[in-house]
Amino acid sequence: MGTERPGNIGSGGGGSRFAYHGGGSGGDGDLPAEGGVRGVGGGRTAGGVPGEGELLLDISELARTLGMRYTHRFHIPPYPADDMDAVAPLDGAITLTNTGALLLLRGAVETTLRLECGRCLARTEQPVRADLEEEFDLVTSRNAFQQDEVQAVDEDSPASVIRGNVLNLGELLRQNLLLAAPLQPLCREECPGLAPEDGEAATAEAEDAAAAGAADSPLRHLAALLDAKRRSGDDGGTDDATAAKDTNDES
Repeated sequence: MGTERPGNIGSGGGGSRFAYHGGGSGGDGDLPAEGGVRGVGGGRTAGGVPGEGELLLDISELARTLGMRYTHRFHIPPYPADDMDAVAPLDGAITLTNTGALLLLRGAVETTLRLECGRCLARTEQPVRADLEEEFDLVTSRNAFQQDEVQAVDEDSPASVIRGNVLNLGELLRQNLLLAAPLQPLCREECPGLAPEDGEAATAEAEDAAAAGAADSPLRHLAALLDAKRRSGDDGGTDDATAAKDTNDES
């Protein structure tokens, strides 16, 4: 086998940015084609080849070409995510391989995440590395022009990372980094946890929040109305009884 040439590393010549290998016997002709992936967002370079910071990869050509392989090395600056706070670039590489029935994805990513200490709740920064191993079905269908189209299908619909042959690399990395992050990160091994006064303050704060929620509850106003109505009924009953007694005394 020859030396693998990553698809996102451009060649110095003026030919195709993808290093395709044709048929034939012997030499490089026996190697699988390398390439078939283009950038979708603003991170692409000349010729559509994804740059190191690209988050969206168009894998249409790779999906329809049996035996094609693509290696993409990435260096992605921290990007906004609701449940992940990266404080360092996401570095790593992925390799995509078309086996005919499946699209195989293998690779790794590492970064530094800002997490909450499991003992004292302070913010701490932890290095995290995730190994990437994914398999996507390759499904062939006919379009309106009676042409075959191959789609890579991600069966995990709620957390799908491939839609319309566009691989969302940013979402793929986010999901795997969150799974690889420690469940109980520590700011330091000897962390003593919350001090007694911190625990008391947290309890008082929780109690205040519960009291404020009860004060704002619409049921509180309903209870006040019912109580006022009950009191009114009790007062009326007492007055009637007193009037009846006075009448009997006069007679």
